[in-house]
Amino acid sequence: MKKSVGVARLLAWLIPGGGHFYAGERTKGIVLFVLIGGLFVSGLMMKGGILTPLEDFISRLCMVGRVGSGLFWLSALFTNFRAGDMLSRYGEIGACYTAVAGLLNLLVVFSIRDQNVS
Repeated sequence: MKKSVGVARLLAWLIPGGGHFYAGERTKGIVLFVLIGGLFVSGLMMKGGILTPLEDFISRLCMVGRVGSGLFWLSALFTNFRAGDMLSRYGEIGACYTAVAGLLNLLVVFSIRDQNVS
């Protein structure tokens, strides 16, 4: 049975590595989940918030990145990690970690092509 590229991409957005796992590349899917998820969770542990004012281009790009983390972003949205502490020593670095994790996940989503899904 042929698997759908659209479903693979949706799974890849929701769960980092989920699209590759669905496509049969299980090891790659697990590695992506651990690395991208670890980066996002590390950012949250550094008190990097996921909701920041959208004042300029960089903050908008960071927000797109965070949304790109899929369920990691959604789960953080409904917990205590929403605001973060941007005045703490590591808060700003943590916010960058969460944004980079989402942007990396979006790259993974767009890397899924027809030949990957069979």
